[in-house]
Amino acid sequence: MPDMDGYEVARRLRSRNPGQAGPWIIALTAGAGEEDRRLATASGMNEFLTKPFQPAELQQAILRGCRHLRGQVQPGG
Repeated sequence: MPDMDGYEVARRLRSRNPGQAGPWIIALTAGAGEEDRRLATASGMNEFLTKPFQPAELQQAILRGCRHLRGQVQPGG
């Protein structure tokens, strides 16, 4: 996106409905450093996957999001 990065998008999505489950945000990035992970978490992203990733990793991240949004698990579980 020319005007904002993924971190800013996540912050804006989270600010729309504070305290609510909201969308499950999965970071998919080539940046694999701890600073990248910290920024993703701080901006409100729920998952952090690095490229190249295995399809099963993405599938599990999506399933965790579905369960969380249904109230079945806590974040990070």
